[in-house]
Amino acid sequence: MLRAFFRTEVGSTTVLLAATLLGLLWANSPWAETYDAFRHIQAGLAFGDTTFELDLRHWVNDGLMAVFFFVIGLEISREVTVTLVGIALGALVFVYAPSEHKLRLAGEAVQELAGDPSPRLAREAALRVKRSVSINERLQLMLHPWSSYVIVPIFALANAGVRLDTESLRVPLLRAAVRDPRTAARAPS
Repeated sequence: MLRAFFRTEVGSTTVLLAATLLGLLWANSPWAETYDAFRHIQAGLAFGDTTFELDLRHWVNDGLMAVFFFVIGLEISREVTVTLVGIALGALVFVYAPSEHKLRLAGEAVQELAGDPSPRLAREAALRVKRSVSINERLQLMLHPWSSYVIVPIFALANAGVRLDTESLRVPLLRAAVRDPRTAARAPS
C-alpha cells in the first residue's frame, strides 16, 4: 500500500508539502540559527589536488535542481516532440521508438520464460524488454522518483525557510504601502 502511494503524484506532493512546512517551521522556531547553519554546511568533491566545494544550499539549488530540470526536459521531449516539434523532427523520432526486431525478440523471450521459467531465461527476458524501451523512457522511469521524492522536497526544505517575524514582514509591507497610490495620496505632507 505504501509503495502504491509513493508511485502517485499525490505521494510526491505530500512529501513536497511536508518538506516545505518543515522548512518554514524550522526557520521560524527557536532553532532558526541551526536551519541557517545547516544550509551553509560546506560539502565538496576532491580529485587529487583539485577540490570543488559549495554550501548545501548551492548544492541543492544548482546541483539537484539540474537533475530535476533534466527529468522535466525528458518529459517535455516525450510529449512535445510528438505533438509540436514532431513534424520538424519527424526524421529523428524513429530514433526513440523501439524497433520491431527488438520488440519481437522481447516478446519471444517473455514467451520462452512463460513456458520454462528459470533465472537465466528471466534475466534474458528482462534484458530484451529493457532494450526494447527507449533511453528517454528508461531515464524518466529511473529519475522521476528521485526528482519527486528527494530533489524537489530537499529544494523546498532548503528554500522555504523564510522568517516570518515582524521585522521581516514590516519592510515589504511598508514598501508596498509606499508604492500604493491610494496610500501615498493620504500620506501627510
